[in-house]
Amino acid sequence: MKRILLFILIIPLLIMTACGGGGGGGDNGPHAATQAIVKLSTAGTGTIGIVQMRLTLPTGVTVRATSSVTDSGVVTPSGNATDAELVYGIYSAPAVTVVVGKAVGFNSGEFAIVNCDIASGSTPVESDFSVSDLDARDADGKSITGLTPNRSVTFQ
Repeated sequence: MKRILLFILIIPLLIMTACGGGGGGGDNGPHAATQAIVKLSTAGTGTIGIVQMRLTLPTGVTVRATSSVTDSGVVTPSGNATDAELVYGIYSAPAVTVVVGKAVGFNSGEFAIVNCDIASGSTPVESDFSVSDLDARDADGKSITGLTPNRSVTFQ
């Protein structure tokens, strides 16, 4: 009889301690991206003194700007133009025009990064971003022909 009573008392304790309690901090799957990092580049040959390119953003993607001028850190020089003296962006939704210049010039290739914000609920893909209106000039201000604009996008 004592064993039966002991068994009856121990079983509920074992059941209660084995019960998980739920609400664990496990991963709930993929998280929506909140930023798009766009690298702008040119393909072709030539030493660029100044380059201007238009980046069109998809719906739900913006850049931080004050009075149409991108805020500090939105457009940064990169790649071949890392130490460029002139770097800025002009934002007029849905596009940002990026300008990068370097007195001694820089080779074709990557020249700028644009840091974009993604609105909650938006799920853009790389093909939603486009570049156009490339205007590249050498240190003397002469137009450089034969360059093509390009972009790559990563999401965070």
